[in-house]
Amino acid sequence: MEQPTKRKRDLRDEDTQKRKKPRAELRKRYQTARKVGEVLVNGANLRKGHIAGSLKEVIPNGQELSLIIKDDFEKVITCIFSEFTTKVTDFNSRIGRRVNVALTSPERIPTAGMSSTKYPYNLRFHQYCFTIESEMFEDTKNKEKPSYIDDSESGSDEEVPSPPPVVKPLPERQTRNQTRDAAPNAVTSVVSRAQETRKATSPSSLMTIEEALNKEGQLVNIAGIITKVREARQFSKGDWGLEIHMKDDSCEYRHLEVKLYVSKREHLPDLMYGDGILLNGLKIHRRNGYLEGIGPTNKYRYCCFSKSASRVYACSIDRTDAEACRNAPIHTPTEEELRVLQMLVHGKPTSVNPRQEKEMDKIEDKLIEELKIGDVFNCTVQLLHVWTQDDKADLRVTDYTSNTLLKDPKDISRYQYPKGNRTLLITLFDKPADQARTLETGQIYRIPRVRFSENNNGYVQGRCGKGKDGTNPVILKMGMQNPLAKNILLRKQAFESGKPIPTFKPKQVTPEEVEQPKKATRPVDPEVMPAIASKVSTTAVVDPSPPPPPIQNQIPPAQGQPPPIQNQAPPKTYPAFPEYSGEVEVCDSIVCAALDNHPLKSIDEIDNSQECPGIFRFHGRIVDVEPANLKEAIVSTCQQCGTKCETDHGEICSSCKQPGTIRNRVQLLVTFQDASGLLGVRIGDEAAEKFFRFSKAALQLGNRKLLLKELGDRFQILLGPRPGVAKHEIGGVSEIMPVIVKSWQVREGPPGLENAVWYRRHRVSGCRVNLQSSH
Repeated sequence: MEQPTKRKRDLRDEDTQKRKKPRAELRKRYQTARKVGEVLVNGANLRKGHIAGSLKEVIPNGQELSLIIKDDFEKVITCIFSEFTTKVTDFNSRIGRRVNVALTSPERIPTAGMSSTKYPYNLRFHQYCFTIESEMFEDTKNKEKPSYIDDSESGSDEEVPSPPPVVKPLPERQTRNQTRDAAPNAVTSVVSRAQETRKATSPSSLMTIEEALNKEGQLVNIAGIITKVREARQFSKGDWGLEIHMKDDSCEYRHLEVKLYVSKREHLPDLMYGDGILLNGLKIHRRNGYLEGIGPTNKYRYCCFSKSASRVYACSIDRTDAEACRNAPIHTPTEEELRVLQMLVHGKPTSVNPRQEKEMDKIEDKLIEELKIGDVFNCTVQLLHVWTQDDKADLRVTDYTSNTLLKDPKDISRYQYPKGNRTLLITLFDKPADQARTLETGQIYRIPRVRFSENNNGYVQGRCGKGKDGTNPVILKMGMQNPLAKNILLRKQAFESGKPIPTFKPKQVTPEEVEQPKKATRPVDPEVMPAIASKVSTTAVVDPSPPPPPIQNQIPPAQGQPPPIQNQAPPKTYPAFPEYSGEVEVCDSIVCAALDNHPLKSIDEIDNSQECPGIFRFHGRIVDVEPANLKEAIVSTCQQCGTKCETDHGEICSSCKQPGTIRNRVQLLVTFQDASGLLGVRIGDEAAEKFFRFSKAALQLGNRKLLLKELGDRFQILLGPRPGVAKHEIGGVSEIMPVIVKSWQVREGPPGLENAVWYRRHRVSGCRVNLQSSH
């Protein structure tokens, strides 16, 4: 083989350096090189980057030009440029040269029989911009098309053409630079963007879930019923996430998966099955081919409506940044939004036709002991076992009532069933059979539209599948707080202890009872402590007008309603608060994050502040704790069967004998005092973990004795030891310390919402105390 001469090597090296040197420049948006296979898949972003390769073939067709390009990975793609107006004499002479095509939002079209491509799609460009070595071809009709920026920053070794002599700055780049230059005053721009988002997500644009699913990539406002709630979890970067499933009348037999993200755990709503939720600024996103709702971190708003108490119990903050101490108004739901939530929670579905409505009215909730051959019923049962096959699934369920038509299953050592004809076999078909693969043994479910009949072998069983109207019933998981689930647990305890099994017949709720509820008294505020009822902000009544709601001392009672809770003088007297000024000296302290960033106020100012919700700090001391016996403050509950455990060693449930199912919760009401007054603060769950700095073993392993010890040690540090009194009996007055408290408002009232009342709530977020203090 002939060796290349020095002259040929110099020419080749010069040509290589010439090709690597950028001559024309694509703007920054298109600087990243994209693979052909990546561009042609469904769901790829066609608004950023460029594709590079060699020109393989040119097909002119009037004002339309087709370029067939082969990239560095031997992949071929066809780019079709509509209305190609650039005058070019000969493109065939450019075959084999380097080509860069910017992805200016092209359209995917079928191949239409073009054999030059190996993919089912081609790209059609309505606004073209591409380079062939040093030549640039651009759509001159688009006058607003931005100019081009150097591509060499991307690190790509493909040829990048040279820039045009005149460069017009991008409008979007100007905005980005101005925002960066105005960093000290960036809050103004953030607030303006928040106001624009608030206008775009006004309550008037509330839509159904079915309509929202057609708004992929857009912000929507939706309301629905919660059908499933997963445990909140923290991510590696510190953000918290919560996944819920929700539905409304437009999607009765399916749900929408929603993921909510916040920067801090206390900003997540405490949701329960069956409650209503209204989300403003939710983004519809496609992931792995499925549509879901995404609540970006601190950029959406929520409002939760309790089904059991008929009140709004959580409202989010219109946040402008990630700082928790930033003052931001509460998202107060409008009357229209409240009516929507109320109708979703208490009203009948409006998407059912009259024929379906008649069939639904005939279906009743029944116990196993009430079943007869030919009955169609809804049942709430505990799942004992599941067998799944290709086209069906068999469930063994029970509600611990007996029916002589049933027979006990064979005694198999692996499975345990309640004796006495208490186990029902239900066979699922169609979509309920697919749903059976996600059911968990031991949980309580509500199975609708079950037909009780005999099979070919003469055994009675239940069948559930697609109805005559073509709809599929949905199996719902019942929470342990549901009355029907509680009744099953009571029957189970009676059955296991050998006592007579009580019968709680399911109550049939008629539409008239829902639409015209009985006059009910307003629920007593659970946060009110009589000892400090005169000044504790939990009794502050707030007018339900849009924020900021003015605080009123008294509200005239509505017609037919009892008068609101009246402030009374405290039966206890506490020692006067000493004269105090300056900062607290801290030694070996427990410090809440960014303590000094929160505004310092007195208790009286916090109680009457218009900034609600908000996070404040004050200098005060603890003068009272309820309950005084810490054993009563720890509530241990089994997550499997819902039984409360009172033993000190609570790792194993005394009822279901399941290990690792006990969860401890702390419920305390602490009275703080400063020179201006008293403040009652609830400490529980996440707040208790932050305030007392419990070990994870005490909260997660269910060790009640360990939790009681740590709680007693903590209060001994705060209030001092009491000689001759057990650690769990607390009392005394603490030293003065800085405390961070979070305030927010809840709205409570009867289902009608006309006489609902706003209450102020407070929750401790952290404190700074001297661990070496002694009394």
